[in-house]
This record gives sequence, structure tokens and C-alpha cells, in this order.
Amino acid sequence: MLDKIGINPIYLAGQIVNFLILFFVLKTFVYKPVLKLLDKRTKRISQGLKAAEENIKNKEEFEEQKKAELGKVRKEVEKILAEAKKESQKQGGLIIENARAEAKKQGEKEFQQFQQRLAEEEKALKGKVTKIALDLSKKILKDSLDSSTQKEVFASQVENLKKLK
Repeated sequence: MLDKIGINPIYLAGQIVNFLILFFVLKTFVYKPVLKLLDKRTKRISQGLKAAEENIKNKEEFEEQKKAELGKVRKEVEKILAEAKKESQKQGGLIIENARAEAKKQGEKEFQQFQQRLAEEEKALKGKVTKIALDLSKKILKDSLDSSTQKEVFASQVENLKKLK
């Protein structure tokens, strides 16, 4: 039957055997290494894609954490600034209060010094007035009274003046 269509069965069998040998050789030495190489490349590409996706995800998470940390830091800075402002106002108030107290203390001290000087001047003035009064009394009494009466009047005046001091 194959002879009728012009095909020699021995050549056909030889061609089939040659094809199978070629198929086996190509499959073993070319097709499998190429498939292994393609599998490795596919795995590397998929691993690279996974790593890239993971890096993108990590970057996004990092950015979110960074924003959150910056927000916290800003809040901390605002809190510290507010506390510093309160403390400076408090310190300013204390400084003003201390200055007022110091001024009051200085004023009281100067007032006391003034009163002390006034008392000293008053005492000195009383001493001068007493001396003048004694001198006048002596002059007046010298002319009008005798010596024993003068002594009595003079002693009583000295006693009166001592009481005034």
C-alpha cells in the first residue's frame, strides 16, 4: 500500500528512527537545559518582582511611619515651646515680683533712715533749744532773783527739761 503512493517502508522506518534519535538528543541536550535556564530566569524575575513589590510596600510603610514620627515630633516641639513660654512668663512674673519687693524693701529702708535722721535732728534741736532756754533763764534769773532762789529755779527747770528729752 505505501508502495503505491511512492513511499518506501524501509526508508520510512529509518526516517522514524532518525527522528526519534534526533528528538531524544535534542530533548536531552538542548531542550532540558534551555527549559532549566528559562525556569531559573522566570524564578529570578518573579523573585525580583516580589522584592520590588515588597520594597515598595516597605517604602510606603516607612513613609507612613516617618509622617507619624514627624507629627509626634511636631507635637512634642509645640508642647516644649508652650511649656517654655509658660515658664518664661512665670519667671518674668517672679522677676517683676522680686523687683517690686526689692523696691519696697529699699523704700522702707530709706524711710527708716529718714526717720532715724529726723529723730537725730530732733534730738539735736531739743539740745540746742534746751541750751538756749537755760542760757536765757540764767540771764533773766541773774538780774531778778537772788542766788539761792536762782539755784532752785534753775534745778526745777533742768528737771523739766530732762523730762522733755
